[in-house]
Amino acid sequence: MRSPLEGPVQTRPCPLCGGARSTPFRTRSDGGQFVECNACGMLHLNPAPTPEALGTFYANYWGVYRKPQRPTRASVANAVARGHRDLIEEFLLQTVHRVPERIADVGCGSGGRLARLRARGAKQVAGCEPDAEAAAYAASELGLNVVAGDADGITLPTGGFDVVILSEVIEHVLDPVKLLSQCARLLGPTGVLILSTPNAGVRHRADTEWRGLDTDFDHLAVFDDRSIRHAFEAVGLRAREVLTWGLPSDSAEMHRGGATSRASRMFQRAERVAQKVLERRHTKPQLLVPNEGYRLLCSATWAPKGTA
Repeated sequence: MRSPLEGPVQTRPCPLCGGARSTPFRTRSDGGQFVECNACGMLHLNPAPTPEALGTFYANYWGVYRKPQRPTRASVANAVARGHRDLIEEFLLQTVHRVPERIADVGCGSGGRLARLRARGAKQVAGCEPDAEAAAYAASELGLNVVAGDADGITLPTGGFDVVILSEVIEHVLDPVKLLSQCARLLGPTGVLILSTPNAGVRHRADTEWRGLDTDFDHLAVFDDRSIRHAFEAVGLRAREVLTWGLPSDSAEMHRGGATSRASRMFQRAERVAQKVLERRHTKPQLLVPNEGYRLLCSATWAPKGTA
């Protein structure tokens, strides 16, 4: 199954504010319709797959799309020895200024990031992953505490973590506010949520192949700076930082292929170089074009009582 829309679908209100009225924005190649909520501007797929259809689709997601990327103990050790950190790890360390003792990764895949953080000194790492095969791999091959479950079945301990990571996950779920609430539940009193997701703020400048609406990634809701802050507030959190990172939206057309794909590869190489510079200098991520990166990179903490 290429798209969860091949199964049953249902109409739905805005997943952020519950608004019933919306304006069509863009039709995907699989026929899915992205709309903008008239009340809050949230960009979301409507109609959307039913929970059952989405579950069926993701049952084989890791084996089909992500299995070739699975980490091994050797690759984790090599990455740590070389000082390699992905963007989320780098942002995490810059945000809390140390390796936290207790880290949870919701939607952790096969556990590579958790394994690297454990090797760097985290005393307690745990993950939740909806794909049972990926969760089993993380447990058996990397020795991680990873449970199989979705937003409805996160069984990790309440208040048990200094940092909760939610990377490239929130755009894949039918109820993003519920997912955020489940992640917030895991945070200790001074805990920090680290989140990344495509940036809907570039949607009016990007062409129809913008990654944030790509059928292959089955995005159901896409946030911008304003809507992600609104979502944090809805679950009692407050945004600490909302940055953007990645290819500028003007380069989206370069992903079509042909002669222009060479330019796309150049931008991708430039981004990798920028990441290496970031790692060496230990500075906060900077944009290739200010305020127009294709990905949001956020941190949030509990809002002071009486301000949420």
